[in-house]
Amino acid sequence: MFPQVAGKPSVVGLPSQARAEFFGSGVLDSLREEVGSHADLTAVFISTYRLRSSQRTALEEAFGGLPVIDRYGLVLQIFQRHAQTKEARRVLKVLFFFFFLQRTSLDSCRIMT
Repeated sequence: MFPQVAGKPSVVGLPSQARAEFFGSGVLDSLREEVGSHADLTAVFISTYRLRSSQRTALEEAFGGLPVIDRYGLVLQIFQRHAQTKEARRVLKVLFFFFFLQRTSLDSCRIMT
């Protein structure tokens, strides 16, 4: 895991990515302090394949409302910036739809089990 803080990676080990809060309270407190010390930040990147929406929401609240981006979301945003044709933009809309549908479905399944 490499949470990016103002271009300087913070390396944090994780016991499990399945945890509801993703980071433990001590690690989250130190990251919150580090993120809070940089007023010019516009987002926080977490280098993991995909965060569940509950994890993303908890992290965004912990970081004062800053958007939290995982690798999957970052790739979609890169594609979105480079999509120039109507067809490419349509494909991206479908990808975003499945991305958000799958994320909410995964969270619903975890809640029900």
